[in-house]
Amino acid sequence: MIYLDYNATTPLCDAARDAMLPYLNRHYGNPSSIHAAGREARAAVDNARDKLAALLQVKSGEIIFTSAVTLYRTKPNTVRCSTQSNTSKSAKILK
Repeated sequence: MIYLDYNATTPLCDAARDAMLPYLNRHYGNPSSIHAAGREARAAVDNARDKLAALLQVKSGEIIFTSAVTLYRTKPNTVRCSTQSNTSKSAKILK
């Protein structure tokens, strides 16, 4: 099958799926909550942010995760890292 509906969803590579499974199966707390499950989820989000920041050579505070695809649609193949001062940096995604 050739899947062309990437606007709706995309398949995950094995590495991404493996990294996410613990948080889809067992550790699904709301990272904005203060209970134990939320703190565990927050730690995972912070860890992901730190790893991405190191990869992009930016500060962790410059990485903002969103649930929408608006930024992707306005500038395909980039990761936008916005700072609190509203300046931004973009990094080309390498495949």
